[in-house]
Amino acid sequence: MKGFRRNRGSKASTDVAIPEIASAQRLTSVSLHTVYQPVVNPLSATVFGYEALCRPQDTNGPISPETWFREARQAGCSLQCDLMAASASLQEDAVTPHSESNGCLFVNVLPPSLQDPTFQEELHKRVLSSGHLPERVIVELVEYVAYNPASLKRAVGNLRSRGYRIALDDVGQGLSTLRAMVEFEPDFLKLDHSLVRGISTSQSQQRLIHHLVNYIGSGDRVIAEGVENVEDALALYRSGVRLHQGYYWGHPLPFEERSHRDTVQELELRCREFLMQTQGMRISPTVEALGQ
Repeated sequence: MKGFRRNRGSKASTDVAIPEIASAQRLTSVSLHTVYQPVVNPLSATVFGYEALCRPQDTNGPISPETWFREARQAGCSLQCDLMAASASLQEDAVTPHSESNGCLFVNVLPPSLQDPTFQEELHKRVLSSGHLPERVIVELVEYVAYNPASLKRAVGNLRSRGYRIALDDVGQGLSTLRAMVEFEPDFLKLDHSLVRGISTSQSQQRLIHHLVNYIGSGDRVIAEGVENVEDALALYRSGVRLHQGYYWGHPLPFEERSHRDTVQELELRCREFLMQTQGMRISPTVEALGQ
């Protein structure tokens, strides 16, 4: 999005992009609704945590999150919008503080925002003021925008020193995520949908994911996104992946609907179906050891 600038010779030579200011004001005035999708450990039939997903809306109706963040970057207000989304995630989830041991919260953050010291401080303040413990907040790096590797590595180190854990999103989508795996040594890898969907019929996908599990050292640190059927869930299990996320296990829901009886019963039913089909299933010794 290109703005125009005032002529250098004009009296009010402020060098300000007027359309971009208007766009920034519009983007930062949206209302944000947050939904939560479970990250499930089907073997133990438990919810490891929830990923918070923002749903922006303006006077014209819903805006896709991708469009909102893209326009925010173009208008120069991505840091402010990123903080708005993180704050909304924390505030809604803190309505009933987590008491269960599996109450982790995944909060999406863009790398350029995380590199900003002010953003880090504000995020930390809001985590504490919302009643969360940093140890139970997992910062999920959404890695589709350019960033400075050295600066981001320092930012990740600062977060870890305060107790936060790091998840790398969309692993397998491109070469940049493989580089980030080496640079930042994330606590969790979140596999891109393209590696997960159809894995039940793809030996090459199974081998690749098996190698990723070996690389990070534990199947409990790999999260498969986009799990939509039991066949793929079982293939992921055979490949060593212990944490799953996707429509098969649960749709993104508002905070107040996460504990509805029907939602809980549906998840329990899916876990029983999964466990019944794992009976007698053989997996490689290496994968079995990693999953323990």
